[in-house]
Amino acid sequence: MKNALSGFISRLSQAVRGRSSVNQGSTTIKPNDDTLLYSRKLVELFDSVMILDKTIYAMIHSETNQNTRDALTGLRILALKRKQEFFERIAEIYEFTYTLDEMRGLVSFLESANGKAIKSKQEAAMRRERDAPSAIYTPGEQKALTAFLASPAGQATKKKQPIVEDGIRDEVNEFLKILMDEAG
Repeated sequence: MKNALSGFISRLSQAVRGRSSVNQGSTTIKPNDDTLLYSRKLVELFDSVMILDKTIYAMIHSETNQNTRDALTGLRILALKRKQEFFERIAEIYEFTYTLDEMRGLVSFLESANGKAIKSKQEAAMRRERDAPSAIYTPGEQKALTAFLASPAGQATKKKQPIVEDGIRDEVNEFLKILMDEAG
């Protein structure tokens, strides 16, 4: 299994840029109960843990060798068993990238009625084919999104979300390597 997956992991590594430094342009915060709470909440709201499962799922369905597919299925089961560990690792990315106030603002927006509707429409648009139109928002949703993006939390999200995405890609790659080593 290790040899079959190492080529894919190598290609995945090449596709991932190096992790950027966190909290660029702001003061680094020390983790406390609030930062842990909000970073974990962001992992839940963005369903970040599913990225690992979706990655392994894509690997399974792109593989033609049945033995490798079986090994990948075993890897997927192991990943599900270790989901909480991966969750905590992703929470650390949010925790050290955003300030507490930025996380509060982002969570507040995502938990609002407009934020939930916008997130739902964005997810639906991503599931559609590439030629499908992007999400269409109501005037209230558009107003809420514009206000959020103009806020300090919205500005931080625009600036730091690429850092978070890079960190999550790196973490998926690293965690897959750990699971492969463990699976033998």
